[in-house]
Amino acid sequence: MTRKKSIRFSVTDGVGNRASTWKCKAANSPKNDVYLICREIGHVLIASLHESGNWHYSYFENYFDENVDEIERINKDRFIEKWSRPKEIAPGITLAFRIVIAWSSITTHLNSSVTKKIHWVLKPPTGEAIEFYLIFTEEGKLVSGWPGKNGMNTQLVGSLDLSCGDKVWVVY
Repeated sequence: MTRKKSIRFSVTDGVGNRASTWKCKAANSPKNDVYLICREIGHVLIASLHESGNWHYSYFENYFDENVDEIERINKDRFIEKWSRPKEIAPGITLAFRIVIAWSSITTHLNSSVTKKIHWVLKPPTGEAIEFYLIFTEEGKLVSGWPGKNGMNTQLVGSLDLSCGDKVWVVY
């Protein structure tokens, strides 16, 4: 059986406009790393959630080397922020990342070239936002439907199975 390798998602107003689209991608086996990329700035910035617990938000290496002025690279590297995997919010469950998309950011014209294989969420009411959560569950952790379904009334975007048996969920 082939494992699903990525989840694409965004917010739309339902009448022809959208926010930036996102891609959550699992590394190829045997690695259990997860990557999160805003597709509109793809090949520029990436959130890397490594199995080692060393997580970071950085420029793609080639982009940093080719586009950041040498003077600006003094005493700097391509890493914008580094952190360790956070503590579990419940046994076997880690809240890994949040993406907040405000109602006012749904401004890009929706064309058919970006609609394929994207999970679309309808925009929130004026003055509000949609919050996407990237959640890891350890192998064997039983969840009823998906994390937050019952207690937080979340909706499922999708999930990815990692080769180690853990699962990555995108919910909102």
